[in-house]
Amino acid sequence: MSIWESLLSAFTSGGAGYSNIGTLGGVSFHVSAWNDVYTFDEFSRSAKTRTASHEVIGQKPLTEYLGPDLQTLTLKIKLHASRGVKPRNEIDRLIEYCEGGKVLTFTVGGQKVGKNKWLIESVDEAVKYYDTKGSILAADVDLSLKEYVVPKQIGGGYAS
Repeated sequence: MSIWESLLSAFTSGGAGYSNIGTLGGVSFHVSAWNDVYTFDEFSRSAKTRTASHEVIGQKPLTEYLGPDLQTLTLKIKLHASRGVKPRNEIDRLIEYCEGGKVLTFTVGGQKVGKNKWLIESVDEAVKYYDTKGSILAADVDLSLKEYVVPKQIGGGYAS
């Protein structure tokens, strides 16, 4: 398949020149044939383990596996008014999600990222350009997300 066929397929796979890349809650990452572009890049996911060290006299400490740690995600979003996006509105929505503790599903390519939902830990905004009225024309947003595990309810209490 040529590059042009691939691009045409990407634009038309979502129907009528629209391609949905993924979602984060109510945010839709997409590209359209009408220069409507809302995407992310530099996506990074981190998974770790939790361990404990137990001191032993005259020997090296013993390592005990406790279980998996919460996963984290980082991604960069480029918001450009010239690409059909209202940067201020999108930044405000992401900050509202963050400060409100909104738990979100994150999908890419129609697949859920991770087994659980995600919580936005931080939103870092860097405005690149303003217009003559002070409206944001372009901004870069760095998002940090942490896996959100819902506790399982047992009887009247909770268990992890």
